[in-house]
Amino acid sequence: MTRAEAFVWLPVAAAEDLTPRQLRAFALIAFAQARGIGLTEAELAAGLRHHSGKQAGQALSVTAASAVLDEVEAARWVTVQRRAGERGRHRHIAHDVAPEARPDPSRMRNPAPSPATATPPVLTPCS
Repeated sequence: MTRAEAFVWLPVAAAEDLTPRQLRAFALIAFAQARGIGLTEAELAAGLRHHSGKQAGQALSVTAASAVLDEVEAARWVTVQRRAGERGRHRHIAHDVAPEARPDPSRMRNPAPSPATATPPVLTPCS
C-alpha cells in the first residue's frame, strides 16, 4: 500500500461477525462514509463481485446487493436511513463498535412511567 492510496479501518469484530460478502459491503459503506460519498444500492452492487461460480468476477445485481445490505443492517453493523440522503438516496451509517457493545434502542426500558399511568407499589408488612 502506498502513502497516497485511500483506505479505511474496519473493526476486527466485523470480520468475525459478517460473511465475506457482507464484510465487503460493510467495507464499501465505511469507505464511502469516510470519503463523504452518498452511496446508492446500484453503486453498492457495482462494487460487490461474485467470487465463485459461473458469474465469478461479475457485479452483483441490485436486488442481491439490497439483500446483502439488509443482512448487514440486521447484524447491526450498518444503519440505513431510507430516503434520508441527498436526492432521496438512502443514507448508510457504518458503525465502528461491535453491536453487543452498543445499546439497542428497541430494548431500552422507559426510565420511569408517567404519573398518570403509574400503579402504586404493593406494600407488604414485615414480620
